[in-house]
Amino acid sequence: MEIKEYENNPYHLAQLVDLINYCQNIEAKLDIKMAEQDDIFQIENYYQNRKGQFWIALENEKVVSWFDCVTAY
Repeated sequence: MEIKEYENNPYHLAQLVDLINYCQNIEAKLDIKMAEQDDIFQIENYYQNRKGQFWIALENEKVVSWFDCVTAY
């Protein structure tokens, strides 16, 4: 497994969206729409440019997990 800082990559973003959707809506049954989570589509602006960071965990180039940190203002 490889953990790395997120870099804008449509392939990884699509996998991340699928994984988040699965965790929130299939496993946890939270019924949260991806359209309500614009931070995922603006990772650089929301996390990385705010003195935070966003990491993804890859297994054979497949996103298997993520974690993030945002500083409080």
